Amino acid sequence: MGRGMSWVPVLGMILGCGSHDAAAPRTRTLPSTAATRAELFRSAQHVCTLPAPTNPSRLEDRYEVFTELILLEGPSATLNAARVADLAALAVDPSLELLAAPHVMAHLGQRVELTLVDRIGAAREASLHQLRVLPRETSDGAVVLELQVTFQLPNPSGGVPAPTATVTLTTTGAEQQLLLTTTALPHARGRGLLALLKYWRVRDPLDLRAIFECKMRERQKAISRQ
Repeated sequence: MGRGMSWVPVLGMILGCGSHDAAAPRTRTLPSTAATRAELFRSAQHVCTLPAPTNPSRLEDRYEVFTELILLEGPSATLNAARVADLAALAVDPSLELLAAPHVMAHLGQRVELTLVDRIGAAREASLHQLRVLPRETSDGAVVLELQVTFQLPNPSGGVPAPTATVTLTTTGAEQQLLLTTTALPHARGRGLLALLKYWRVRDPLDLRAIFECKMRERQKAISRQ
């Protein structure tokens, strides 16, 4: 089993996912949501340089994959048309809701499962529940990331276990390339889920430290600009 983590406070954010009426989709408004999204998007686009390998002869199939994720919910039409080049517009779009921004570490071929919110009792709204990440490597050396996102559905009676719905997203790209993928939400007609993600191949603790320090430096720069 791999392991998951989230270390930078603003990037470790877990927010609620409101239910949506089909005729008039509803999004909860949070203070400074646009500013938070803009900072997350800016940080995700920053490239972090990793140190040269200390042991070049180390087998390549022993590396782990560190993934930075941003999950958004919004109207399917908006998300399906979204591109990485549209991040500035997505940051200020009031129809979008930021659900979570976790960091995940996993071994190749091993699925990591994170319970983000475990709701107990009656609830009138859906909420983000679990995230599963499975990194795989293709025969040509490309990394494929499979995400499974589970929502706990409205549960007015408080029955146990709460009903759930799971969606799967799969994407691939180069290391530190900002990737974007979307899917429909089966429990909310006309709504979709957008995943913005970037991954690093981590060979040893020095790589992980370099990523952490890079993110912290970027965070400090962001604070100084405020």
